Amino acid sequence: MKRTKLRNARASLAISDSESYQKSKFPLTRQRFTVSFFAKGARNSPNAKCPIKASLNHGRNRLAFSTGIECKPAFFDVKTATVKNNPNATQLLVQIKTKAEEFYSELKFTGRPIDLQVIKAYALDIPIGNTPNALEVLDIFLKEESEQRLQIGELQKSTFQKQKVWHRHLKEFTTNRYGSKALLQTLVPADATACVLWLKSQKEASNDVSMKIVAHWKRVMNFALANHWIDRNPFALFRRKMENKRHEALTPKEVQAIKEAHFASEVLNQVRDIFLFGCLTGFAYKELQSLKPSEIKEEEGKKYIVKVRSKVKNTSNAPAIVPLGSEAIELLERYAQHPHCLKKGVCLPVQANQKINAYLKQIQHVAGIEKRLTTHVARRTAATILLNAGMPITSVSAMLGHADLKTTTRHYTRVNESTVIRDFQQVEESLKTKKNEGNGI
Repeated sequence: MKRTKLRNARASLAISDSESYQKSKFPLTRQRFTVSFFAKGARNSPNAKCPIKASLNHGRNRLAFSTGIECKPAFFDVKTATVKNNPNATQLLVQIKTKAEEFYSELKFTGRPIDLQVIKAYALDIPIGNTPNALEVLDIFLKEESEQRLQIGELQKSTFQKQKVWHRHLKEFTTNRYGSKALLQTLVPADATACVLWLKSQKEASNDVSMKIVAHWKRVMNFALANHWIDRNPFALFRRKMENKRHEALTPKEVQAIKEAHFASEVLNQVRDIFLFGCLTGFAYKELQSLKPSEIKEEEGKKYIVKVRSKVKNTSNAPAIVPLGSEAIELLERYAQHPHCLKKGVCLPVQANQKINAYLKQIQHVAGIEKRLTTHVARRTAATILLNAGMPITSVSAMLGHADLKTTTRHYTRVNESTVIRDFQQVEESLKTKKNEGNGI
């Protein structure tokens, strides 16, 4: 029995020794990446100029290509990859090798396939076939995507102009990071975060604007992916992180102060009325400017407005449903026969947004309000007052014409101190009533 165990032990030791010997003698081959240079035809014509070629080697794959440099074989040192008496040529060879090795490390680190043709294109700053580079794809997106959506009414002109500015920023960032001929394949997920930080520091953009620009860049990459210019979107995992900022809104007392203010100028009175109408309806500047009599409906003696917001037109087609109170109806009737309204076929004499905001500064001063007044403050004021008065957020969202309830929740769910006190008092009274009922009182 003991002899059998001993023989088995010796056999297992022999097998393990044999396996370790095999592993040491035949180690697993690793796919290394190297860049080398050689002078083609140096042996056949040692005194004539020969082209210097580069060789990319990865495992068993090899790709040789011309560097564009020619010299006599005696002037070229293969080991150091230097050209005698020609520092510019030597610098070019160093640049090709450095860029190729850096891009290979980047591909390997990000888990992307190793393609020697792509590495060659990156090292020489040349496009791959008909594939546009990282800067050209931004121009193509504007022309083939944004301009067409603008023509059919799915994109507002103001949004299109914003995209032009965003693309200028993205081009500048990409050029600073990768050069003016950066390939699409060079972009990596880390560029999204780097771009956000760059926009904040170099362009002084807010967090929300920076997030919107990079989110737009992600859409451009999806466009490139759909055209088979890249095999994956480098920003697929990017998610916008917007700040939950509290938008400035007026209190009912401040709105009343604007109502009671007296202005000698007729223009200031008109701007004040337009602002108050915005506080009553929640319309943004574009909706105030384009409101038509045909959009005012009446049912069972009650008037209301049904209007599709310009921002969500042709996307959600969710109309803003706005009931009209006596104050709002009075303001509309006041300007029904105004020359501007009759000429344009609109309900209110709304001027350019910049002019109105300039007049609102004067109104702010006369009314003694510290908050900065703009046309959009009226919209925020309407939403805040309605929510604090107890109107359900779903109804407020429909009134504002938001395509997504999350937009209303993110911007307008904060309440003021008086609302908290009122709600607490209601709960306290309810608890007292239940307690009294339990005691039989």
